[in-house]
Amino acid sequence: MEIEFLGTGGAITIPRPLCNCNVCLEARNKGIPFSRMGPSIFVHGPNLLIDTPEDIYHQINRSTIDDVKGIIYSQWHPDHVMGRRIIESLSADWVNHPPQNKKIDVYIPEQVNIDFETFLGSSDH
Repeated sequence: MEIEFLGTGGAITIPRPLCNCNVCLEARNKGIPFSRMGPSIFVHGPNLLIDTPEDIYHQINRSTIDDVKGIIYSQWHPDHVMGRRIIESLSADWVNHPPQNKKIDVYIPEQVNIDFETFLGSSDH
């Protein structure tokens, strides 16, 4: 099983916009691994994406991922879920008529589901 770390930056990615501290300047100058995006991991084999931070589009585009079969959410916090529209991009067929949309399973642990009902309107999505 191969695990690909897509982002390890936590709630605040590095570099932060408009920040000129030494850490952010170094991240801008040196790039990866000094610049870090939001928390997300991909497990090759079962093709499982864990969490979808806001920058998940960029993370997937720079990764070796060629198919996503499922997504699991580890928690409700914005840095883990606010890129959930990636599900639409990965599953919708914008080319063919009639469309041949793809199914992507979304796994939400029981407590995370309770939190989704409470915070950010995630459950509605």
